Amino acid sequence: MTLPKGSKYVGTCVGLGIILGASFGITYASMTEEDWGFWIAIGVGIGISFGAMIGIKLDAKAKKNKN
Repeated sequence: MTLPKGSKYVGTCVGLGIILGASFGITYASMTEEDWGFWIAIGVGIGISFGAMIGIKLDAKAKKNKN
């Protein structure tokens, strides 16, 4: 997936989503004593999805306000 030129927020939001998702996965796996890899992967996947969604909306809002 290539990002459009001028996208400022998508990369940052995806990065934060990965970090938050991984920390959620580690926390949940340590509380329930389940497989860490599975829950980290689930958390990172959800973090990427929501991070990209939020970043795209922020980019659209910034582009709209710029014009």
